[in-house]
Amino acid sequence: MITVTFRSRDGGCVGFSAEGHAGYGPPGQDIVCAAVSSLVQSAVLALNILAPDHLSADAGTSGHMEVRIRDPDEMMQVVMAVMELSLEDLQRQYPENVRVCHE
Repeated sequence: MITVTFRSRDGGCVGFSAEGHAGYGPPGQDIVCAAVSSLVQSAVLALNILAPDHLSADAGTSGHMEVRIRDPDEMMQVVMAVMELSLEDLQRQYPENVRVCHE
């Protein structure tokens, strides 16, 4: 299962972690993994364009990503909200493979 955990402070998202493997299909053919990876990578790219000095992203071992945002502005919050809504939609479709959490 892929778990994406959003971290909030003062009513805004200040980062997230994503870890695990969907296990929906064989490696290289797992559509759930591909969907989550695309959403996470797109969000990181957008955040990096908006405020590269406020972003810390660490793609550790396979199946792990840690992102921290310092002083997120409104546009960065929109990026995070879109990713969160999209992942929650995937969670509804594939509840055995994707879990969205909040801290």
